[in-house]
Amino acid sequence: MALDHGILNIPLHKRSNIDRDIDKWKAEQTKEKSKRLDEINYQREQERKEAERLFKLVDRKLMWAEATRLA
Repeated sequence: MALDHGILNIPLHKRSNIDRDIDKWKAEQTKEKSKRLDEINYQREQERKEAERLFKLVDRKLMWAEATRLA
């Protein structure tokens, strides 16, 4: 972006509202973070359900034998 020398003559408080811009940026960051966390939580829940399903398929006697062998 080229430096606009004409804008330099305008006082800072008249150029834009920096606080509003910062608040807008923070809100966008919060929204993006929330969306990412929702996606992560959804994925984690799906993986947990799959692990539960697979755990129910395992024979308990086989699991007990393996646990005692490793202990």
